[in-house]
Amino acid sequence: MSHVRTQIRDRVETVLTGLTTTSTNVFASRVHPFFNEGSELPGLCLYTATEEVENSEEDAISHIQKRSVLMIIEGYEAATTMLETTLDLIAAEVETALMADQFLTGLSHGIDLVGTEIELTGDGEKPVGVIVMIYRIYYLTGEGAPEMAL
Repeated sequence: MSHVRTQIRDRVETVLTGLTTTSTNVFASRVHPFFNEGSELPGLCLYTATEEVENSEEDAISHIQKRSVLMIIEGYEAATTMLETTLDLIAAEVETALMADQFLTGLSHGIDLVGTEIELTGDGEKPVGVIVMIYRIYYLTGEGAPEMAL
């Protein structure tokens, strides 16, 4: 079995695959290059960033850990006259899909959108717009049992 954080990342990838705008262009990797216009745009990259762990003092016998991980979801689109509209559409689809499965089939105790940023990058052959959505995902594990969500 894998760490619950991995299971959460995999579930979010599944939830976001097949959205109207980004279709199957969903990659659970922070290093996927979207900088060239092509069949992968528009698309999504998702990855986990920092995680906070709080040992429960209320239930010291069972050693429950309250965890919250930041999930970064980046939506990419080639820079066109409709760029911001398309990025906003990607964000709307992501937000709707995640709230429809906010407990991630029992892995999570909830999801909060904590911020959104829009950027333009010229690192590739053509400029690309990026919408970065930051989510906090809450879950529980037993101490020493990071592969089992509670």
